[in-house]
Amino acid sequence: MDAAGEVFTLHGMVLRMLCDQLGCHFDGVSSAARAAFRAGMLSGARRRKIIELDVTYHMVRHITAASSRNFVANLSADLQSMVPHAVEKQSHVQEPLLRALAPVFVPASEVSMGVVPNTHSVALCMRDYRGKETQLNIKSSKQFGKLRAAYCSKGPGQGFQAAKVSFVVKGRRVVDDDTADKLGLEDGDRIDVTIEEVGD
Repeated sequence: MDAAGEVFTLHGMVLRMLCDQLGCHFDGVSSAARAAFRAGMLSGARRRKIIELDVTYHMVRHITAASSRNFVANLSADLQSMVPHAVEKQSHVQEPLLRALAPVFVPASEVSMGVVPNTHSVALCMRDYRGKETQLNIKSSKQFGKLRAAYCSKGPGQGFQAAKVSFVVKGRRVVDDDTADKLGLEDGDRIDVTIEEVGD
């Protein structure tokens, strides 16, 4: 069986498995994977792999010899029309842009070589002081101090003073400059929210 046939077979098997386990019909593998993740049946990493399978399935399903030739011709034309402009801009823009995008902790030598840290989103579960859980996606480089400020100003903790709100991850109190990357958090990990009570 060729690669496209493998993708089609696997896609069908995964969709049937998820629908059987969840007890309902879904229009696509991505929506079924998200529902299984919310139900606690899948890890975040497995959910992402299934969504990648769904994207691959839809791409392979629509590829024809004519569409491939058309894509390559359009890409070639785009690249050739951009070359003079890109070379002119590269020397003036690339270095300052990379410096602006790189966080402070990246050595300047790496920035000048074009190495910019990989930031991605991580899906976390936030459990508030009442036990209510909320799913949130944050950039892995976002500082928890900013997240706490947003939680208190427009999130579920609206009305609480940020100084009275603490985040606890894996039994450790989080400090403002911690990030999901620093703490090694992955999809599905939980943040517990505690509120410092004011004594009389």
